[in-house]
Amino acid sequence: MSRDGVVHLTEQTFDEALTAAEGVLMVDFWAAWCGPCRAIAPVLEELALASKGGVTLAKVNVDEQPPSRLATGSAPSRPFSSSRTARSRIK
Repeated sequence: MSRDGVVHLTEQTFDEALTAAEGVLMVDFWAAWCGPCRAIAPVLEELALASKGGVTLAKVNVDEQPPSRLATGSAPSRPFSSSRTARSRIK
């Protein structure tokens, strides 16, 4: 994890990050063209930083990652994971 509680994931690094995350892992599926994604990004980053390690923000750029099992259907999408299973989703 980076110092600011934010990690950037790819399909190749997703499983490792999910397994290694302590506390809550919030995955932000985002795109540069997505206005709501850009608007909420600073808030999510501040949340991760303020949690002092309790929340890790994992960002997945949906334009750079091909459609796969990580596909969310739409951006923005933010599933939360604890104990290695998706718990809830905020859209």
